Amino acid sequence: MTVFLLQWSVATLMTNASLSEMLDWHLSYSVDQVYTLLKAYGSQSREWYILIELTINTLTPFIYAFLFSFSIILICNKLRVKEQVSKSVFLLPFAALLADLSENICIILMLINYPYKLAMVAKAANIFTYSKWILLMANAALIVAGIVIVGFRYIRFKVAPKSVSQ
Repeated sequence: MTVFLLQWSVATLMTNASLSEMLDWHLSYSVDQVYTLLKAYGSQSREWYILIELTINTLTPFIYAFLFSFSIILICNKLRVKEQVSKSVFLLPFAALLADLSENICIILMLINYPYKLAMVAKAANIFTYSKWILLMANAALIVAGIVIVGFRYIRFKVAPKSVSQ
C-alpha cells in the first residue's frame, strides 16, 4: 500500500513540477542543487511535497526498518549468530530510519521556508540523505549475504547428503 501511495503521490508531484526527481532520491546534493530543485517544483508542488513528507515518507521508513530488522533477526536465528551480535545488528535498520526521518524534517523545513535559503539545513539534509542510503545499502547487503549463506548451508547439509546416499 505504501509503495502504491508513494508512486501515485510522486507521480502527481512530478506532473505538477514537470520534473523526474525528488530530493529524497538523490545520494548527495549541494545547497545550490537543493534550491534549484525547490524553485523548479513551483509553489503547488512544494505544498504537495510537504504533504508527502509528512505522511507517506514518514510511514515508509518505519515499515522498511521493521521489515529489515525482522529479516535480520530471522537470518541471525537461522545462522545461530551469537546473541550479542544479533542484538546489535538488528538495530542497523533503525539507524537508517532515524537518518531518513531527520532528512524528511530538513526537507520540510526547507520547503516551508522557501524562498529563504537555509544553507545549514540543506547541508544537514545532505548528510542525513547520504547516511540513509549508505545504511539502507548496508542493510540490504547484510540481508542478501545472510540469505546466500543460509542457501549454501541448506544445499550443503540438506540437498547434498540426499543426492550422495542415492
